[in-house]
Amino acid sequence: MVKLIKNAVFNLRSNFYRIAFEGIGMTVILLLVSVILFSNILRVFQKGQNNFSIYKLEKQSLEELKEKNAELKEEQQISSSEEYLLLKARDILGLGKESESLYKIKPNVEFYETKKELLELSEKENYSDWWESLIR
Repeated sequence: MVKLIKNAVFNLRSNFYRIAFEGIGMTVILLLVSVILFSNILRVFQKGQNNFSIYKLEKQSLEELKEKNAELKEEQQISSSEEYLLLKARDILGLGKESESLYKIKPNVEFYETKKELLELSEKENYSDWWESLIR
């Protein structure tokens, strides 16, 4: 009988350690699975946020392109009108109507600019600097 109790206690202890080890192993495995699952969930949220910000930027870019397209269509409509083509042809050929006076402006023309100190007449006694500035 004592031998039977000793065997039962021995079997109980060996089974208990085996159950405890299997329980610890299962706990570690479940912990690893939950950490991996949680990290994947966080990664999915981050990817979603990144994709949403890219979506917003692309949507804004699309709106800007639509506005630019509308402006270009309006310009095309204006430039393809008969009145615009006639004005453009008159400008290129240098033609005018009988009642018009045409002027030709040279590109990169520099205009004479008077210095501000030359324009102040209240304290002016000698006007020779005016002549010097005109001669130069």
